Amino acid sequence: MILSVKFDDDKKLFAIKRAGGVQYLKLTSESFNSLPRYDLVNLANRELLCDTSHALAIGLWRTLQKEGRSGNFEMFKPQMPKRVRDKNVRHPMTNRNLNKLVYNPVLCETRIPLSKLSQDILGNMWYWYVDPKTGEAVVMGKIRSESGSLVPKELIRVFDEITFINFSVKDLTALNDKYCIYTDEWTKLQASRYNKLVKFCLDYKMKMEAKAGGV
Repeated sequence: MILSVKFDDDKKLFAIKRAGGVQYLKLTSESFNSLPRYDLVNLANRELLCDTSHALAIGLWRTLQKEGRSGNFEMFKPQMPKRVRDKNVRHPMTNRNLNKLVYNPVLCETRIPLSKLSQDILGNMWYWYVDPKTGEAVVMGKIRSESGSLVPKELIRVFDEITFINFSVKDLTALNDKYCIYTDEWTKLQASRYNKLVKFCLDYKMKMEAKAGGV
């Protein structure tokens, strides 16, 4: 399930956010051709989350939108599945093994450098939630308006949850102290995933700090 997509200008890669994590693809048709047809059509009908001036990325994305929305793939050639016998599933009438469709793994990058992140930025954090449109974790702070009332202000959006490992202990503690807000069943699953990752990163960093302090 694809939640959203963006082009990361720092990494020079397309980032596809799914319910189980983020896949990074190179700026090549070969990388996108490793995706099945339904993924390419899904991507073509989504908007890129952030603007970019990268000419190759813009050209590739526009071509994907044109071909995916029309269903007439020319430059892009979606991966076609293979039919294989499923040894675990049999037809109830004939007792023969049924066929299943098998796809090759997507050609995504496996070694992704972490993005630089400012530290201790969540001092005035109010709450955080899962954006139902993109699947991102959105952290909101609070500022005082001219009328004197407190109003929310977006502090940071987390597209790739691996970014949490770059948060400071102070910021991770702020997130861990408040449960991530969700609006429906699938955002509930994402919120649970984010909470677990934040706790894991916090525990890991605290252990590393304690170990360093004991040396």
